[in-house]
Amino acid sequence: MIAIKTSNFTVHAIDGYIETLYLVEYPTKLLLLDGGCRCDADVVVEYIETLSRSITDLKLVVITHHHPDHSGAAPVLQKQYGIPIAAIPAINNWYLGLNGWLTQKTDIFLTYYVARKRNKRYKHLRFPRSINIDFPLIDGANIPLFEDWQLLCTPGHTTVDTSVYHCKESVAYVADLLIGFGTRYSMPYPISDPVHYRQSLSTIKELNLKHVLLAHHGRHSISNDTFDHLIHQVSDTPKNHIHSIKKRLGLK
Repeated sequence: MIAIKTSNFTVHAIDGYIETLYLVEYPTKLLLLDGGCRCDADVVVEYIETLSRSITDLKLVVITHHHPDHSGAAPVLQKQYGIPIAAIPAINNWYLGLNGWLTQKTDIFLTYYVARKRNKRYKHLRFPRSINIDFPLIDGANIPLFEDWQLLCTPGHTTVDTSVYHCKESVAYVADLLIGFGTRYSMPYPISDPVHYRQSLSTIKELNLKHVLLAHHGRHSISNDTFDHLIHQVSDTPKNHIHSIKKRLGLK
C-alpha cells in the first residue's frame, strides 16, 4: 500500500506482524524505516520483490528504538543480506545488564500479547539485546545514503527513541511516539520519561507536518490542538513495567 507519493520517492506501508513498516522507494535505492519483528524480515524481502526490485536495492535500515517490533528484523537483514543499520549508539543501552535482560523478556511477552489480541499466529521473536550499528547517528544528523532525511531524537517512550524527518516533503516517521486509532490518538506504553516525552511531542508539533507516519497505525495529519491535548494529558509519573507492578501491588 502506498502511504505517500512525491516527485522524488514513494513511501510504501507494509503490514508487519503487529506494526506498520515503511519502505521508502527511490528510482535506484530503498530505505527501510525500522525493521519490524524478527519474522518481518521475510515480509520485507517479499514486498520488495512485488515491486520488481531486488533486496540489494535496500541500502539501509534505520532503527528508531530497541523494541521487538522495531529492531527485531534488522539484524536478520544485516546478517543474511548485508544490509547496514543506522541508529544512535545509545540504543544499545535499553537492554543493558540484568535489568535490560528482564526488560527484553517483558517486551517480547507484550509483543506476543498484542499479537494474540489481533489473532496473529505464533512467530519466533527472539532478537539480540545489542545491535551492530554500521552508521552511528546523532540528533539532527542527515541519514547516510539518504541525505534528504534527518534523524531527530524524540525520547520518552523509551530513553532512546528517535524519529526520521523529511523537511522538504513535510513528513516524519515517529514510530511509537503516538498510537493511532482512526482519528483518535493515545500515548504508547511504556513512557519511561514523561518530561522528555512532552518535549518530544512539542518537537514534532512544531514541525507542522503534513504527514505523520505511525508504526501503530498508518499515515495521519495531526492538528496542533491534538498535540496540545496529548501534552496536557501526560502524567508526571513514568508509565513502565516497574511502576505498573507497584501499582497493582498497592506500593508507592
